Amino acid sequence: MMKVQLILIFGVLFSLNTKSQSDTTKSLIASISEAVPSNNSGTFSGSFYSNTNGFIRDKKIGATTPLYTQSLSAVEGWFNANYNSRLVNVSLRYDFYNNSNLLQPNEPYTNSGIGYWQINKTIDKLDITVGSIYDQFGSGSIFRAYWEPFIGIDNAVQGARVIFRPTNNLTIKAISGKQKYRFGSFEPVLKGINAEQSISMKHNINATVGAGLMNRTLNKSTMNAIADNINNYELVDRFIPKYNEFAYQGYGTFYVKDFTLALEYAGKTKDVIQNATSTQMIGKTGQFIQSNFSWSHVGKRGVGINLQYRKLSNFEYRISPLENGLTGLVNYLPSITRQNTYRLMARYNAVTQFNNEQTVQADIMYTHNEKNMLQLNGSYVTGINSQELFHELYFDWLHQYNEKFKMLFGIQSVMFNQAVLQGEPGAENVYTITPFTELNYDINSKKSMRIEAQYLSTKQDSGSFVNVLIDLNIAPHWSLSAGDMINVIPKSGGDKINYYTLFAAYTEGASRIALAYVKQLAGFNCNGGICRYEPAFNGVKLTLSSTF
Repeated sequence: MMKVQLILIFGVLFSLNTKSQSDTTKSLIASISEAVPSNNSGTFSGSFYSNTNGFIRDKKIGATTPLYTQSLSAVEGWFNANYNSRLVNVSLRYDFYNNSNLLQPNEPYTNSGIGYWQINKTIDKLDITVGSIYDQFGSGSIFRAYWEPFIGIDNAVQGARVIFRPTNNLTIKAISGKQKYRFGSFEPVLKGINAEQSISMKHNINATVGAGLMNRTLNKSTMNAIADNINNYELVDRFIPKYNEFAYQGYGTFYVKDFTLALEYAGKTKDVIQNATSTQMIGKTGQFIQSNFSWSHVGKRGVGINLQYRKLSNFEYRISPLENGLTGLVNYLPSITRQNTYRLMARYNAVTQFNNEQTVQADIMYTHNEKNMLQLNGSYVTGINSQELFHELYFDWLHQYNEKFKMLFGIQSVMFNQAVLQGEPGAENVYTITPFTELNYDINSKKSMRIEAQYLSTKQDSGSFVNVLIDLNIAPHWSLSAGDMINVIPKSGGDKINYYTLFAAYTEGASRIALAYVKQLAGFNCNGGICRYEPAFNGVKLTLSSTF
């Protein structure tokens, strides 16, 4: 029965496929499905997620793009199916975008088809995968292929990967293919290899060390486009681009009792990148240095310290120098500053400057007893010629009054270089002070309430804001919330605007449906340290998710 379900579902998915999908791929999946013996026991699982946006025009906040005047609504969704057995593992994901603003925030995009497919087989010490591959080398500084649908990233490698584990402590990976772009792929080719070794030593000393090498080969049409651009420059600015570029890394993490030290160095051979101070291309070698030191002491009074340092120099690494933004990135360089979740505190985020950035961060946590915990965080980011880009100071105190009630108090101070980090030449730096609080109260075993409030004080950008949000959770089915963000002191005498949020979600088993009304000021949408600037939004969001 499982075999029949597998073939039927995969058949439906492929029948919905677009012309850009390969007939060879269809035949390959069909052959594997037919080859599965009837006595082969396997497991079938999957998930479905969809998001529907209804756009309500609002001139006051700038919600006036074609999405609000023409499309009026948008739908995107993903259906993922997996079949795992002792013979073979097969995965497919069907993606659809209907007037979606996810991949192009200001313009509707419509397309559908197989967004991901993979066949995997383990043979003794070899793990072989063909199709769409998500993976990374080390921390991802020279290579990471991943999917983050909520900010529109899907840079899977369409090709093959082999993992060889000669011992329990040594892993060697090799990968080759093209980087995915929507329902097709970029033409340049990626190839890479990585080796990682775990080491156990005396006196409770352990380590993980590794090294990796990536190669990108440009195709002829991309090289011709680059050459055409360079030939338009003044003679003094011209240079000779190369078809092949190499990136390499060495890293190690060392554990000694309560101490952890992580070190990494990466470099790139001469590559074509965008000049940070102009629109011209330049040919530069690149460098990446990062270190992380942490110490934790667990006891009646626990202490945790984490220190980080990173320096980037001409380390923009893309599948093609013609791409920009979050498109075509081969590596993964998230901001290492604090990832804030409260609405106002997350308004001004440090955005990674791939070619010129230096960041230091310190985080200290102190648990005085079971009822009191303190946290202190600070970060400082500079760019070209030590230009200050961002700094943040953060403090909070969590107090547990009793088993039902706890309260968090804190304050945040931020300096944000709007001209560089938001790409707005001439904009003044933003300085903010944001006190905040969060209250959590367990009403009974099934009901709980959470209240959060922040006040962002600034004389720059859009002025000062207050945000209040109330959450009510009624297990096991309901989650409700209501909030309002108001620019209480608008800059230059502007209008006071209420940015309301109303939310309701119902969960039944592994399925969840949520409906929300959201009015959102333009700003950054961040996930895992990767940020994308998005225009203002006003409208209704309906999401549906289910797993099986």
